[in-house]
Amino acid sequence: MGIAKNLSVWAGVDYVHKTGTLLITEETTTVSIIPLSLGLRYEVPAGAKFLFHMGAGAQMVFFKEEASLGTASESGFGFMATAGATYRVSAKVGVGLFINWSTCSMTHEDVEFKVGGLDIGGGIEFRF
Repeated sequence: MGIAKNLSVWAGVDYVHKTGTLLITEETTTVSIIPLSLGLRYEVPAGAKFLFHMGAGAQMVFFKEEASLGTASESGFGFMATAGATYRVSAKVGVGLFINWSTCSMTHEDVEFKVGGLDIGGGIEFRF
């Protein structure tokens, strides 16, 4: 949603789900991570149809791991940075590519760990 010339507010949600095995016991474990994001983005027009952007935001990250040893479920507050390009299909709809970097620290039973990292992808943008 545009708030000033070349400046917009954006929101997003992601979902990561992975099943694997524990290193020592080789038992099955499942991990789910759901980050909810909100931030500001600066856009640089490149012609009538293209926009390049960079931005930063905050995330509320929900983490859950389920294994035979037990379940760990935590949430935490993190930060992210983003950059990318969008092709405007119309004034309200665009398609684009992006690269995001995020980090979030959490603690479960006195063990501190981080979730986040590099995310490269594409998406559909709806402007309000």
